[in-house]
Amino acid sequence: MEAGRLRREILTVYFSRVVDTAPGFELSEGALAKHFEALGKREALAFAEINGAELQAKFPDCRVRAMSTEEQFLAYYRFLNPNIGAAIPSWVLGGYDESRSIQENCLLGDLHQGLNPGVSFDLDSLHHGIVVMRELPKTLGPGLITRLTNLGFVDYDLTLNIYPQRSDRVVKALEDSTNQLAGEMRTKPKEAYRLGTQLEMGAEQIREYERGSKTPIDVFMALRLWCKDPETLISRISGVTNAFTSVGRATCYHATNPETARQLFYQTWPGWTYGTYRGYDQPTDNITAADLVPWSCSFTGRLDTAEALYDSATGGLVGVSTEVARVPQHMVLFAATRGGKSTFLQDLMGQTGHLFGYVLIVDDKLSHATSVETLGGKPIIITPNGNVTINPYDTGGLPLSREHLGGVVGLCLLMLREAGPLADPARVSRVESNLTRHITQLYTRHWDEWRRQEPEREQEIARRALAVQRYLETRMKGYNNTFLDAWRDFADWEQNGWGEAQEFLASLDEEEVAKFATHHATRDLVRDVGISDFGPEDFPTHGKLVEMMTMVPIGGEEENPEAVDIGERLETWSRRGPYGKVFDGVSTVRVEGDITYFEVGMIPEALEELRAAAYYLVLNVSRQAVLKRPRGERKFCLFEEGARLIQAPGGAKVLREYYTQMGKFGATVCTVFQQYAALKEVEQVRSSVFDNTKLFFVSAQPSSAAAEEIGNGLSLSESATRSIRNFVMPEHQTNEPKHSSFLMHAPGERTPLVGALRNIVSPEMLWCAKSDNEVFDERKALLAEYEDVVEGILTESRNGKAKAKQPWVANRNQS
Repeated sequence: MEAGRLRREILTVYFSRVVDTAPGFELSEGALAKHFEALGKREALAFAEINGAELQAKFPDCRVRAMSTEEQFLAYYRFLNPNIGAAIPSWVLGGYDESRSIQENCLLGDLHQGLNPGVSFDLDSLHHGIVVMRELPKTLGPGLITRLTNLGFVDYDLTLNIYPQRSDRVVKALEDSTNQLAGEMRTKPKEAYRLGTQLEMGAEQIREYERGSKTPIDVFMALRLWCKDPETLISRISGVTNAFTSVGRATCYHATNPETARQLFYQTWPGWTYGTYRGYDQPTDNITAADLVPWSCSFTGRLDTAEALYDSATGGLVGVSTEVARVPQHMVLFAATRGGKSTFLQDLMGQTGHLFGYVLIVDDKLSHATSVETLGGKPIIITPNGNVTINPYDTGGLPLSREHLGGVVGLCLLMLREAGPLADPARVSRVESNLTRHITQLYTRHWDEWRRQEPEREQEIARRALAVQRYLETRMKGYNNTFLDAWRDFADWEQNGWGEAQEFLASLDEEEVAKFATHHATRDLVRDVGISDFGPEDFPTHGKLVEMMTMVPIGGEEENPEAVDIGERLETWSRRGPYGKVFDGVSTVRVEGDITYFEVGMIPEALEELRAAAYYLVLNVSRQAVLKRPRGERKFCLFEEGARLIQAPGGAKVLREYYTQMGKFGATVCTVFQQYAALKEVEQVRSSVFDNTKLFFVSAQPSSAAAEEIGNGLSLSESATRSIRNFVMPEHQTNEPKHSSFLMHAPGERTPLVGALRNIVSPEMLWCAKSDNEVFDERKALLAEYEDVVEGILTESRNGKAKAKQPWVANRNQS
């Protein structure tokens, strides 16, 4: 910013029209003012609705809106006082006086002749130069005008005035000139070919104007530069002259005469198209004029409420927000391999991590292992021979709910290979019913044993269960609220309600509490709430279920032989089975910290069943971790491999739930897909994810077909899809610093927010992002030597950079 390289392009379009009618009768000064004020408002509304809607239709990726009176005043103030810079102080608005003209409000200094040769004039303690187009380009095309919008500095304005002309007058003038050419052809036979070509061109113009396929237009283009140093200004004017020549060999004039420069300056005032100094107007048509309009503006994303900042392709800044108006912005990232997704996500979490009270990451390649250590977390690596046990029966501090019970049953069905599209629905229903009865009975037995040991706490739990039920019935707003929702809100109320929840608890009658704890319709709720107070060792385990179903099944072995068969088949997944103790035993990890990082990519591909079950278990445990946190706390949930997640049995259902339900618990969900096809194949998941996603990011794609597929899926415009195709992979870039490019697409109510951003990472961040399966152990050993992980990353990344340079230095010395 200090060097002047940070820039932002703003295109302001003014539509002007002369009000050439007045009231037919004489009015007082006040009535006349009201008449023209009402007329101005009506015209402004028509411009905003008609012209603004037309611009929005032509540029669907842009936000087009009418300028307010305040914005117009600031635009004029900045135009006439460029020394104030891009950020105008708030006190400027306080000096606005409606009774004074624009010039009186905004022009605070005199425009006088400059003392330095080559300077057009001096204004606002700056030297100014005016360059005006004197001859139209010989050739034009879309995008050619960008030669004048990307000059390498920011202190200039480009003005284009467009004056529609009456077709009949232009046609009459063309007829006169073509008739003259026809006469010259007869008198100058040696120039017949040249004159004949001009005659044909004139005739073609007349035909186009008469048909209405083209409209005659005059254009005026001028560029004003300013600088404190006159020598720098002269140098820049020379560059502008060359830039004009590169625009189809157009010619320009550098105004050094004070009077000419002053008149040209007046012609560039915003919205003023009625000046009389018209000698530099160039006659053309609407097609050519369209190519001259600098249809260019900087994409800024959500810069006003930005939580993270990124570079734009034009030297500006792009703002990204993970929450807008207290609504979590669910995200989907389409990123090809080596497209920079890991560095982008780590950079995003690095900039926004302080805003989230809880972070959940489900990874498949240890991509975030090193970065997580800087936050005080450790990866929970699931392998068949590891020491990690995650008890699926552990509710993680939540009451026993139908959702959790269904998750445990679903995991058992997965272990039994009774899940999937090829399973027999009738058999699945029988097995599911048998499992549900046994698992429910197992929880009840453990509850009965626990409450016999804790009789005083049983009374407290019964009171709490009744309070939650009353809270659900009398205080919960909205529809479809569950007992678990009420329990979560009641816990928040206890924490933040200034004692109101405690008074609510104490107001419950003892007799009513006792009746609630023993009534057949509500006693299970007491059990469910009581289970939330269990310690890790109090929960049932998979081995206990196997023991119950094989030895003491409900109804007995003879009456329920299917239960015995189910138990024997489930024994494969017990501690003595081939999958170790991943699912059986007391949980060795508790998801209680501020960051949880699961890694399932270490499971061998040959153990596909274990991988599927691990994904299912991790998703259910993660869900519990999110639900038990305070509802008002912001949470970030990242799933690194969306395709694997969907393919896992039950994974599609869980992902749908995350995108449709977790937003109300303050969670921002982000899922990464390498290809759009993985999501497209499962329509129910695609619709749920797309309908609830507020931010899409698309990296460089390996082929044009992949970019087209994503563009069609997101309903992107052709220009947005073309941007994706033009992205260059970091590995193919030759200039430093390398970057990864992403298209940001935020669906809007009327128009989407679409534009490109660049992620330029530091060597330290890049060192963290390279932490995959191959280098994780190596970097873990390196960082173990440091007391501070961050200090270790800084040191090792610099050492690695120095080592990378050494071979090049040696080769250079040898040569």
